[in-house]
Amino acid sequence: MDSFWLFVLFVILSIVFDRKGKKKPVPRQQPMEPPEQPERSGDLGFEVPKLEGAPQPERPATVQDEQGVWHEADSVLQEQLEALEAAERDRRQDEERERRERAIREAEARAYAAQAKLPGHDGAAEPAPPLTPEEARAAIVWSEILGRPKALRRR
Repeated sequence: MDSFWLFVLFVILSIVFDRKGKKKPVPRQQPMEPPEQPERSGDLGFEVPKLEGAPQPERPATVQDEQGVWHEADSVLQEQLEALEAAERDRRQDEERERRERAIREAEARAYAAQAKLPGHDGAAEPAPPLTPEEARAAIVWSEILGRPKALRRR
């Protein structure tokens, strides 16, 4: 009965500490609008002369992504290009890895067919050469050396 109360106390403390350790939810932020450019006032008190051959100021176009963040159009295109290049590199690496694995599997299949002496394969085993008396004697000696000890035979 004493262990029952200890178990109940453990469960209660686990629940309390679990609720205490949770993070508070972060409120979702509204997407930001691009900063507005200050309007140019036409009354500077004088007329700005037009410069011949001066480059026109270019404003980078901005683009809003899925998360509501504004980016310059060139940076978005650069990021997309890098993502495409990375995907193409990964695809090439996967193809190369598959090609190597396929070559390994084919080599293993050929080796297995040669060892198993499967019919219909080029690696058909040749018949063993005739056994000479010296080779037969050596085979018996090796079987005694490598075989089970005499004391453990027939058990």
